[in-house]
Amino acid sequence: QAVELVRVLSGLPEATSAEDVTVGLGDEEAAGSLGRAIALAGTPARAAAGSSVLRSAPVVLLETLGRYAAQQRYADLAALVRHPDMLGVIGDEPWATTLDVYASTYLQADTRAAWRGDVDTREALGQLSDRIDGVLPDDHDTPQSLPAWSPAIAQTLAVVYESRDLDPFANHATVEALTQLAQALGEQAQLDPSARSTPRLTFAQAVSL
Repeated sequence: QAVELVRVLSGLPEATSAEDVTVGLGDEEAAGSLGRAIALAGTPARAAAGSSVLRSAPVVLLETLGRYAAQQRYADLAALVRHPDMLGVIGDEPWATTLDVYASTYLQADTRAAWRGDVDTREALGQLSDRIDGVLPDDHDTPQSLPAWSPAIAQTLAVVYESRDLDPFANHATVEALTQLAQALGEQAQLDPSARSTPRLTFAQAVSL
């Protein structure tokens, strides 16, 4: 089926857009293998049914940033370095390898402790921490009303994604997740900060909620 599907798609006029083509399936379990076949043939593909926004890259990134802001754990720093959307923030240095080597040499669970090793290692990891800390709001540990966090969370996302050239089709999941997050933050910003039902939270707690 995958080979035949790719053959049929390759016979379409060259000007055909991926958005103009829908592949109907009798068995939804075939979506994974057929989607991979289309992608391997060089054409973007996505399931029309979509997937949960909770598994999207922007939401996973926010969750990880929240955990890092709250606990400053080495494991969360390593997870942020490996998140593909952080590349524009931390640069294309081999940070994951650097952290792996460091972890195999030193036992350090908390990034608030002084970095160890030679001067180059300490400077590099200090620079990495500064870049990631620069994404977080300055007052991320200070409790504020929930609506007050809306612009701060939006700015955090903007710092990460403003330099990305997101294609509406190829990056559909990311674009849709950012759209839904923007809508949720907009609704959250309308809450009455003085109401008893409006909680006061840190950045990490606001992101989690």
